[in-house]
Amino acid sequence: MNAREKTPDQLPIGSDAATSDVAVHAKLELSAWCCAIVAPFIAKMGEARYYLRGINVSPAPGGGAIICATNGHAMGIYHDKNAVCEVAATFKFDSGTLAACAVGGAERLVVMRNNRLAVIDQHGVEVYIQPGSPVIDGSIPYPSYERVIPRAERLQRGMVAAVNGTLIGLVTQSTNVAERALRRSVYMRAIEFYNVEGDRNACTVARIADLPDFIAVLMPMRVDPVSSLLPEWLNAARSAA
Repeated sequence: MNAREKTPDQLPIGSDAATSDVAVHAKLELSAWCCAIVAPFIAKMGEARYYLRGINVSPAPGGGAIICATNGHAMGIYHDKNAVCEVAATFKFDSGTLAACAVGGAERLVVMRNNRLAVIDQHGVEVYIQPGSPVIDGSIPYPSYERVIPRAERLQRGMVAAVNGTLIGLVTQSTNVAERALRRSVYMRAIEFYNVEGDRNACTVARIADLPDFIAVLMPMRVDPVSSLLPEWLNAARSAA
């Protein structure tokens, strides 16, 4: 397989294919903490859909970038208003890059230097440089956040679907990152949930009042509803009282 052919994951650094793919991202500039916010939603290494094992970045209408990650069961999306992104792409973020993004406050940036992703501080000093080409082969389109997020007129307050607690935990991880980066209060942990027209088989949307540019979409679990609203032992205890 040569460098111009598709690869199952990242393109090899230094090849013609890698250089051309990375070169179009030379002006890339992302708020590091925004990348860390969606990072919990990245698919794990065992996921067969390799194109989900990264963070997708695309130009936002009106400026900035939409930063998105999904594991196929939940999607986290953030609008980085200060970002510079000219071409949509999915980037590999290794553990060192993610660790550098999650600390250092809101001043750190993710940029492209010498065809590699780098995290820099407010003085432009490189905190971490990720080895290898960061561009994940984009021959398979990344899931469209515009199609995944329901329209506002269909949303109602409250959660009606059964949702895997692990997926809710991903949203909690995002709030923890935001708190550290923005040095806000614990009120950022207040998560509001919305359902789609009362359909328990539809997705659940998570929103955070103190983080208005973030949204998460959680897919439901297909399970039978509980047989009674309250446990039978409680009904029995109240009847005996």
